[in-house]
Amino acid sequence: MIGFMSCDDLELLHRLAHAADAVSLRYFRRIVSTSVKDDGTIVSAADVAVEAALIKILREQRPGDGVLSEEGGGSPGQRHRQWIIDPIDGTEPFLAGRRSWGTHVALTIGGELALGIITRPTEGIRWWAIRGEGAWRGHAEESPENAQRMQVSRTARLAHARIGGFVASGSHLAKAIALHARWSADSLGDIIALVGGRVDAVIAPAGGAWDHAPQVLLVTEAGGCYYDRFGGARFDAAGGVYTNGLLTDQIRAIPAFNELD
Repeated sequence: MIGFMSCDDLELLHRLAHAADAVSLRYFRRIVSTSVKDDGTIVSAADVAVEAALIKILREQRPGDGVLSEEGGGSPGQRHRQWIIDPIDGTEPFLAGRRSWGTHVALTIGGELALGIITRPTEGIRWWAIRGEGAWRGHAEESPENAQRMQVSRTARLAHARIGGFVASGSHLAKAIALHARWSADSLGDIIALVGGRVDAVIAPAGGAWDHAPQVLLVTEAGGCYYDRFGGARFDAAGGVYTNGLLTDQIRAIPAFNELD
């Protein structure tokens, strides 16, 4: 394991996931107060409550670590160790009573992704990754030792590929996907489908560090590839493309797939 990561960090990651699921499910399919943020996105009382619960745990358990969270809590600073939180990724489906929402948490050490987890509270399932030790899927109430290792697909031709993502219907990206591959949507989320081999690539034209951090680690540890909108591998570059690795060069070669603005 890298830097100063320990088994205790992995245990804490799962504790954070447990706490987030417990809080968010108390609000799910109930009337929840909401407001609109400066960037036009919605934040709910559930987002704020989950964030507060996780920050409380981190301040108790890792007082010296930085915390960067979507709703503005925490204390990012310039810390060697930093936790990155999206309290509820998918606030709109959460408010609509759908399944494709959950909590994102990642730990970076010295700027490198070390741990990441994504939950689906309605399913009682979570997906996590450990740098250098793979990506895993397990039930929330079972020991991580019973987890299933995740692996991306082996689809090698773009014409046979299933591509998902956060793409508006009728957009140039949607038209390019229809021309070169097949569009695919998953009820639990496209990144989860990618690491499970049900989708071969995901185009994500936007998103913050809290969206991408655990996703990048999950996909790369499952054997896939990620590149950001500038061609690098930064999870804080506000968008990028995820692939199963075998399709990366073919997708890079099509300009429409890489025009993420």
